[in-house]
Parts: sequence; structure tokens; C-alpha cells
Amino acid sequence: MIVLAGRLISQQLPTSFELKTITLAGAVSGFAKHERSGEEVKVTFDIDTRIKVNDNQCETTDALPVEGKIRLSWSSLYADDTQKSAFKEILSTLSPGNQLCLSVRLRRPRGNINPGGYDFQQWLLSHNYIATGYVVDVLAINHRSEGNWVDRLRWQINEFFQSRIRDPQLVGSVVALSIGEKSGITDEQWQLLQSTGTLHLVVISGLHVGIIAALAYFLGHFCAKLIGWKTGIYPVCLAPMISVVICLGYVLLAGFSLPTQRAFVMVTMANLLLATGRYQQVWLGYWLSMLICLLLNPLAAHSSGFWLSFGVVAIILSSLHSYHVGSNFAKFLRLQVTIFLFMALPLGVTTQGLSLSALVTNTVAIPYVSFVVVPWVLVTSLLGVAADNFAVTDVFVEILVWLMAGFWQGLGVSQTLFGQLNDWLPGLYTDGFLNIAVLDISAWHWGLAIASLMVALIPLTSPWLKCLLIGSVFIVLFGSSKNESKFEFLLFDVGQGTASLVRVGNSTLVYDTGPPLGSDYSRAEQVIAPYLIQSNTRTIDYLILSHGDSDHSSGLIALAEQFDIRNTVSGEPSRIDIPADFCERGLSWLWSNSESDYSVVFEVIWPPAEQRFNLDIPSNDKSCVLLIRAPNLTLMHAGDISKAVEWELVRMGVPDIDVLIAPHHGSKSSSSLRFLLATQPEHILFSAGYRNRYRHPSEDVVARINKYLPQTKIWNTAHHGAIRLSIDKDLGWQIYASRKNHRRFWHSSE
Repeated sequence: MIVLAGRLISQQLPTSFELKTITLAGAVSGFAKHERSGEEVKVTFDIDTRIKVNDNQCETTDALPVEGKIRLSWSSLYADDTQKSAFKEILSTLSPGNQLCLSVRLRRPRGNINPGGYDFQQWLLSHNYIATGYVVDVLAINHRSEGNWVDRLRWQINEFFQSRIRDPQLVGSVVALSIGEKSGITDEQWQLLQSTGTLHLVVISGLHVGIIAALAYFLGHFCAKLIGWKTGIYPVCLAPMISVVICLGYVLLAGFSLPTQRAFVMVTMANLLLATGRYQQVWLGYWLSMLICLLLNPLAAHSSGFWLSFGVVAIILSSLHSYHVGSNFAKFLRLQVTIFLFMALPLGVTTQGLSLSALVTNTVAIPYVSFVVVPWVLVTSLLGVAADNFAVTDVFVEILVWLMAGFWQGLGVSQTLFGQLNDWLPGLYTDGFLNIAVLDISAWHWGLAIASLMVALIPLTSPWLKCLLIGSVFIVLFGSSKNESKFEFLLFDVGQGTASLVRVGNSTLVYDTGPPLGSDYSRAEQVIAPYLIQSNTRTIDYLILSHGDSDHSSGLIALAEQFDIRNTVSGEPSRIDIPADFCERGLSWLWSNSESDYSVVFEVIWPPAEQRFNLDIPSNDKSCVLLIRAPNLTLMHAGDISKAVEWELVRMGVPDIDVLIAPHHGSKSSSSLRFLLATQPEHILFSAGYRNRYRHPSEDVVARINKYLPQTKIWNTAHHGAIRLSIDKDLGWQIYASRKNHRRFWHSSE
């Protein structure tokens, strides 16, 4: 397993090719994603270099020693006027199989590392990407489709539904159920699916694959009975074969994603057991399926989705031995309750909380979607490909629209009904989720909870005994007391930007929210919000936005919708998306830890009041500079100030600093020698993106620190991941690097 994983990692782009401008040829794989924000257009697509391009205009230079799938993007924000119009037209018409010759800059698969965060590098490697990068120039394009015929069929189905269903609220979910393409589902719909616990119904998962396989098996069984009636010989293998073949077709149509791959392996194993008469050896098939999935994708063992999928299957197999009496509906209902109880803990740990409406909603929605909507979607898809101009196709589309509209209306009713719990269970139940304070539960409580689940997994004849055992998990978790942190500072790994958090007891401060991610997403939503939710924090006592630049202040509206922000200040309140006061020198406050005998003082030391309406001062120099004084620790957040402001702070008498978050990500315009010598920091933290286009931190700045402050420790989020500082019970403080403390073997080659 380790050897296979090592081989996968060895196929990445060599470091010598990173950020070099090279010529690349290949064919578009999958669907291109288009994002628009005003005049800006961003296109993200995959290109497969294993598909050869026959074009005399494309002479590749510096041929890559590895071949495979590469994830590319192009943004009009960084293009000149000539490129904008030409590239918009070219890239907006991309379809699977189009041949491209591009000038690109690449880098190895890499992601940000944050506590409890999403490991994008693992996702890239699991999906067999050898590199990521951006388009510098489009040298040639051939719209003739080459390569994967499955992608072309999926594109044809997508175009069919896009042209026939005018309602954007419905077409996205129809396309998702037919071909597994989820980009058309709106943010509001995602939130609705999450709050009702029905995300698995619209995203093609093992449930859909299993239902299709079962229906195909019964079809094969019916055909086998007809053959047996005619010939007197019953073909035992016919039903399993038909089930596997139809299931394979559905999985390919769904894009052969990792969840559908796992489901297909399990379906194939189940049919193999049926065909060989070993249907009682279900656990043998279960473990063999897990082994095959790990051999196909060794990194899957580090994915929560892998264990959740196999966990649900284990619950189903275990429960089938217990439920022998009652109607089919009663068995289905008991199975839903069992799955809900068993998955409460892992879902609460790996997601933002536990949806209490999931049990009731899924009891109705699963049969409706599985046996009505999905089969109708597939039949309509086939008609769209084979009989697009027939009148009956329009009838099927209209019925499909009606079915999908009913599904979304039903979810809306469920969300409204369970939304009343927000008022009945304040703090414990928020926005459809039961909050489990993951980061504040002690290790022994977690150990006891997991042990209870392991005992509960033992096959028992009494479902009531199982419920009793599972209930002990909730008693352990909700009976535990939270450990209040004395002091915590966290500099998030957000790429080229800044975002940090300070927590004193139950009080929370967020300084900057990081850069945007495309036109409709941000690091605040990807990194800050999940961390706050996992730590059961719903209130931001102070939100400080150093200034108005997007790499420091993105995602504010989304953050304000999710959390109660009590105070917001900024050096440029007029450029902020939410109401904010001016971050004025002299502003200060004190937070005390209720379980300790010390306090933490926060003080704004820049900018002065007279600069608020001074338009001649550069935006960076209006940055809010925050000084934090804790026991045995002084920390400074310097925003993007330049040398001019640094010298003014020195003139005013800046104190010695233990930890300095370097001004302007380590730009040449900041971190002057005068400022460094005046503050004498023991640790300097740079918040910068890996191999960013600005080359932050500057080599001159790093050399200056090493020369004049040789004892100072340098940290960089690009290499260390999120950087965490905490004060222990003896009032000593330590710094931890997430990329080191939470290292995975696929990080070893960095």
C-alpha cells in the first residue's frame, strides 16, 4: 500500500519545472468551470497530456518527464486587453476532448494546511493530478473532440438539460443526478441540503449506485426466469452480470468519482458472491472491497469520506442480521434510526454539526429520490441522447421538472419546521445543526465515546440494546466539560493574504479574513468559518480588518451571516463590505481568563485619527496595527504598513516584541532595519503564498533578519502551514507549525 502511494507521489511535476513558462499540449478532460464577478472571468479546467495533439503549430518545449492530468486556470484579472477578449471567447466554449496548445506555468500539487482544515493536496493526489497551474497564452485550439467518449456523452447530456430546463434552481440538481456534475447547484441549495442532511441524495453516491445495481439485478433476474421458463435452464450468472454492467455504465456516466468507484467495487463484489453462491459470506466481501479500494487509491485511507462510506455499509450489514420481523417499511424505518444514531458522532466530528432533521427528512426523501427521481432522470437522459426531437422527450422533461421542484419544496418545509429549534435550543442547535464542540472535548472523553461505538458495532439481536449503547456516546460527549483555553493565537495558512485568530477564554478576535477564492468563495469561508464552527464558537467579539485590500478582507458578508460579530473596526472602513468603525490609535480593551489570574491587553497603535479622511496616504499605510500583551508575551500584528509607518512607530517608542507578524507579507517596502532593531522580535511570522507571484517574503528582508537578528526564528505559512501559539498553565508559550505537527507522508517531498 505504501509502495503504491509512493509511486503516486513520485509522478508529480518535478520541482525544477515549477513556475517556468512552458508549452503544453493535451485534450480537455471533464467540464470547465466558469466564474464571473463583474468584468472578471475565471475559467478552471483539466487537461490530459497523455492524449496527443496533432498540430504543427504546437511545438512543446521542455517536455515534461511525467504525463497525466493537470488542473489549469485563467483569469481575466491578470490578462492584458488583447488577451481578455480573445481568451474569453476561446475558453468559454471549451468542451471535453477539445485539443489545446498552451503556454502555462505549473507547480506541484499543493494545498494549505490548517487545524481541522481541508487538505487540498490530498484531494489533488487522490484524483491523479500531477500538477496545477495557470494559462499564460493560448497558442492553438482544435474543437474536434479527442480522447474520452464518456466525457463527450456526459457533455451531450449536460447540453440537453441546459437547453430544455430554464429554471437555474432546478437544472443544476438535474445535471448533478444525471452525470454527477455539481457546479450548477447554488450556494443556497447546498446550505439547504446540508441543514436537512440530504446532501447524499443530490450528489451521486453509493446510495444511487446501489439502488441502480439492485434494480438492474431484478431486471436480470426477470430475464433469467424467462430464459429458464423457455429452456428449462436458469442462468444463475445473468442477473449479477446485468447488474454489474448497468452499474458500470451509471458510474461512468457519473464521472467515475471516488465515491462511485467505491460503490462499484462493493456492488461487483456483492454480485460475485451471489453468482458463486457465497451470499452468506457478506463480511468477506466487505473486507475484500475495502482492500481493493485501498489498492486502487492508497490515499483514500486518509479521507473521512472513505470511512464514512464503509461505516454506513457496516451498519447496514450488521443491522440486517437483527431485523427479521415486521413489514418492509418498519425495517427501513429501524434501519434509518440505526444509521442516524451510529453516524451521529462521526458526522458531528467531520462536518460542521449534526442535522436533527436528517432522520425525518431522509425517511421520506430517500425512497422518493431513489425510486422515483433518479430512474426518471436516467430515462430522460437516454431520451435526450437518442430521441432529442421527439415530443415524448418534452413530456418526460416536464415531469422531471415537476418531480425536482417537489423535492426542493419538501426540503424547504423540513428546514422551516426544524428551524424552530434555533429558539428552543439556543447555542446547542444553530442553523439546522446540533453543535458538537470537537476541539474542546478531552482525549479520554473521545476515547470512551469511540469505545462505546466499537461495542455497539458488535452484532446484537436486540436493537434496543444497540440504542442503549449508542446513547452512552451522547451521555459521554454532552456530559463532558469543555476545557477553556488560556490563550491561543493562530495565523491561518490562507495563501497570499492574511488571516488570524486570537482567543482568550471564551472571547474571540479575528484579525483579517484572507483572500478570495474565485468570484463567489473565500478563505474566510474555507478556513476561518469551519475552524470556528468546529470549536463551537458562534460569536466573534472583535473583527479587525487591517485595511480594505481583498487579500485581507474577503468573505465578510458570508462570515457575518454565520456568526454574531459584535465589534468591527478597520483602517479603511469605507472599503469594507460590512459596517465598521475606524481603527483608531488609542483604542484598547482587556480580556480576562475566568479560570486564570491574568489578563490580555489589546491596543491599537496605528493609524492616528487624523488619517481617516486623508486621501493622500497609501492604503497599506492605513493598516490597523495591533499590539497584544499577554503574560510573558508581546505580539504585534502590523498589517501592510511600509517603512514610513515603521519609522513613525519607532519614533513614538514601539516596545520590544516577542512575536511579530511581518508587515506586508515580507515585502521589500517593509521590515526596515530600524524597525527590526527597535522591536527585537524573537519570532517573525510571514503570511505568504507558496511560490507567489510577488516573491514574498523578499530575499533582502530574510537576509536582513538573518544578518542583524541571527537569534530570531523565521516562520512562513507557505512552508510551515498554519502557525499556532499558545500559553501553557505555567504561563510559558510555544509555537507550533501545522505542516510539521500534522505532517502526512505526501508532504515529505516538499
